[in-house]
Amino acid sequence: MPCPEVKNVPRSLSPGGSMETVSPPLPPALMQRLVMAVMVHGIPDSQVGTAFEILVHALRHPLAYVRELAVVALAELPLGSSKRIAALVRALQDDSARVRRRAARALGDFDPPAWPAMGMLIAALRDVDGSVRRDAAGALQRFGPLAAPAAPSLVALIADPDMRTRAVASATLRSIGPAAVTALQQARLHAHAELRARIDEWLSRYALAVATTPPPGETRSLSLYSTDVLPPLPSPTHSVSPETASKNASETADPSPTLS
Repeated sequence: MPCPEVKNVPRSLSPGGSMETVSPPLPPALMQRLVMAVMVHGIPDSQVGTAFEILVHALRHPLAYVRELAVVALAELPLGSSKRIAALVRALQDDSARVRRRAARALGDFDPPAWPAMGMLIAALRDVDGSVRRDAAGALQRFGPLAAPAAPSLVALIADPDMRTRAVASATLRSIGPAAVTALQQARLHAHAELRARIDEWLSRYALAVATTPPPGETRSLSLYSTDVLPPLPSPTHSVSPETASKNASETADPSPTLS
């Protein structure tokens, strides 16, 4: 199947070469075509710059679905990381939670890590949408110990009602290492009862994992990875029914939508 050419996608440039407002807005069907060109067929090097301009402009499209497609394509565009990271950081502030979540995921896929995005990813840990918080925490895991400034915000997520968010936050704190322990110990001094219980459980498991980590070349059966998901705690005034406990235990699938 021939590669769709980016030049066939409508765009408007000023005489100086800067992007002007496209009117009417780029249709979703054409954006899908561009995404397919970037992710499946590949595009000629000579058209990468044009594709980048179109995608950045699409981040201001009135349809959230088109903005989400633009984020997906920007993550895969064969262009230097600095420009793409800057565009994705702006997408972290989108009105749509789906777009923000896609941007957080995309920023977590950069290797080496997307250092300029770390501050915005830390801010996203306090997003009003739970899925954005979870994926921002996952993206920060890529930074390892250098994500230490995120530790205080991650602490609150280990008491999140969503099991997957607790697991991701726990894993990211573990990747931060000793600085996370310090943050957890400090947070414990002023934490409410439920969060304090979570912190105590995390610290116990972390200490056990450190104590049982084998030297290089050795293998031991005990691993923090098999026990890093803390079960939901009951409310101080309500008990957890068997049905609720069963439902919480079965929540393992990621319900994120798949773009067609």
